[in-house]
Amino acid sequence: MNVLEGTYSVCRLPPSDRVPSWALELHEGFMSITRTPDELSIVCGQDAVPPDVTVEDGWKAMVVPGPIPFSETGVLARLATPLAAAGISIFAISTYDTDYILVKEGDLERALETLRSTGRRLIASGSPYEPVIGFSRAVREGDRVLVSGTGPVMPDGGCPESTYEQALRAWEIVAKALNEAGATVDDVVRTRTYLTPDADPDGAQKAHGEVFGEVRPASTMLVVHSLLDPRWTVEVEAEAQTRR
Repeated sequence: MNVLEGTYSVCRLPPSDRVPSWALELHEGFMSITRTPDELSIVCGQDAVPPDVTVEDGWKAMVVPGPIPFSETGVLARLATPLAAAGISIFAISTYDTDYILVKEGDLERALETLRSTGRRLIASGSPYEPVIGFSRAVREGDRVLVSGTGPVMPDGGCPESTYEQALRAWEIVAKALNEAGATVDDVVRTRTYLTPDADPDGAQKAHGEVFGEVRPASTMLVVHSLLDPRWTVEVEAEAQTRR
């Protein structure tokens, strides 16, 4: 969503009134005129409205980057539903190209944050395998963040020796992905740890406790036949539920 400059007013005039000259003279910026059998409604910059007009002031306008094809369905619903759940009132206007959502000025930042946390966000780590295999390091869908299976890969491609060090490195990568998705390790509600037969379970448990000792997520540890990289003795994944 892009936020338009300025503050807007929603004006109500009698349905039989002519469109006033002060509205007709607004040749730049965002302005909307709608006539129904019951009213003449004008949305325009707040500074343009005369003092004798029935008006609701103090709106900020957000616009969906367009054009939106007429065949696209549910665009406005995907915006209005999370805002309604957050208790944010809206005034919506649709045009040929796109949709505009107006919210009260005091609700703007909360509305933007609500919309940022809505819908699917893909978090990449830069791994060359992500586009080849077709996966993301993490996916955020609404207030839920899922982090893919994560191995103990160092920035130079190396791998720590012990299971404990490998687990710490893997959780470090997970924490970075969570942060990029707008979450933290404190939001984690489930973890899974995969260990090879040669792994040191105590080391993996120690690392998990250092990262999640205060969080106490639901957790599963499994012994598997092997992992993708023969140097790895541990791989981890996490699921978080944000509280923002």
